[in-house]
Amino acid sequence: MEHPVPSLSEVTAVDANAPPPPVAAPGESVRRRDAGLRGRRRWVLLVSTALALAILLSGIAIITVSIEPNADYIGPDPWLFVLGPERIGVAFITYGREFSAVQYGVVDSRGNWVVWPMSVTPRYGYSLYPSGASAVSDPGGRIHIAWSLFDSTGLQQSYQYLHLSDTGRVLAASGPVGNRSVSPSAFSTVSPVINVTSSTVDVAWTDQGTTWAATLDLTGHFIQPAHTLAGNVTGPTRVPAPLPSTFGSSASSGIDGTGSTFYVWEQARYVQTGRQSVLGYELRFYRTGPGGEMDRIVYSTDDTWWTTKSMVLPGFVLALTGAVMVPILIFVLAAARRRRRCVEAP
Repeated sequence: MEHPVPSLSEVTAVDANAPPPPVAAPGESVRRRDAGLRGRRRWVLLVSTALALAILLSGIAIITVSIEPNADYIGPDPWLFVLGPERIGVAFITYGREFSAVQYGVVDSRGNWVVWPMSVTPRYGYSLYPSGASAVSDPGGRIHIAWSLFDSTGLQQSYQYLHLSDTGRVLAASGPVGNRSVSPSAFSTVSPVINVTSSTVDVAWTDQGTTWAATLDLTGHFIQPAHTLAGNVTGPTRVPAPLPSTFGSSASSGIDGTGSTFYVWEQARYVQTGRQSVLGYELRFYRTGPGGEMDRIVYSTDDTWWTTKSMVLPGFVLALTGAVMVPILIFVLAAARRRRRCVEAP
């Protein structure tokens, strides 16, 4: 069956007679466009407010973390090295959740940090941590440190060697140069002893009454691996603390070219926190001689110098930026919401 095909004139006539498509009124088109713009602006304001709030919270979090003390404990045997005029090196051990490490810094004769303390070993935590050290400086001003790493879970103590420049740059690191097991019934660690000559380093320790030593060159390479020694090995000398201390700490001392004597030692003291008294730890620095006496705390677990930490300034900037932006954006967002309600009202 064939279907008739309309001619061109018929199609044209049908199209010409068809009703025109509906055309939106000018006012309706403007309202739709304005509604779309308002929706996009509201979305931008919401995102901006969320970002400003995130900036504010990030700044507060950084400041809060900075206030928290880095260390819970300072090792009992810090070491001091007179490197030159107005340059005294200080090495010590800190213990904390993420801050158990051997630290090294340089102070001037008044106890001001010239080189702020830095971790010269990896940072450990509560169960694996440095537990003792012995340190000396050589005539060239370089620092040699023997230190022990204690694993309280595996009850193992290993001995390590560090060679530093006078500014704390690591020139050589070697270890373990020896190990010892710790008995659970006699839970105690043994600090190493170090002796340095012009070309060799001896790192020595005792294990169950036997003295062991490893001999290395100044680059940290073995000359002779761990071997037994007859008798005891003496390391750098320590002296009684020049000022009263809670537990009678010993001090490391040195004399500069002007005749001034410098001391550094760990000082423990009780700190009141609410209804409890806890032990706080300080690194005391003392000078006596031609320049007069000077007593200063150069490091503390109280972290009283927290505002000098590198992350504090960015934290303040973020917190201040967020604190300014959040109220402004909330006000603008509220004003936009009020305008939208007025426009949508009948």
